[in-house]
Amino acid sequence: ETRGKTLADKIDPEAGLEDLAEHLSTSLAVFGLGKAKVRIHGDALLFEIVGPGVKDSPLSEILTGFIEGYADTLYSGGNFKAVHMVGQGDAALVWIGSPETANRLKQELNNGTEPLGALEKIGQGGVR
Repeated sequence: ETRGKTLADKIDPEAGLEDLAEHLSTSLAVFGLGKAKVRIHGDALLFEIVGPGVKDSPLSEILTGFIEGYADTLYSGGNFKAVHMVGQGDAALVWIGSPETANRLKQELNNGTEPLGALEKIGQGGVR
């Protein structure tokens, strides 16, 4: 079992990934923030959000904060940090995990590494 799956189970142990995505999509729809898919990429837990403007500021910051708060609410005692990454097409990827790993991921993204490559570099990428 990957760290991404473990984190998904911590956020909502009763729900599978599809249930988690559906619940998040419903919450996002209330605010007009798009639809969600939950993806495990290696050890990373990613939320893929599809909707107009989700890749652009200021909506990207609102979306990232929303997902961070969403995870913290479902898993009391969690200390999650979310990082917004540009996806393909109309999609944004939002990674979620520990603050320490979030800082390493942000550093790789700021250095120009593409999102999935950045996950590889910090040891959270690849297919497991």
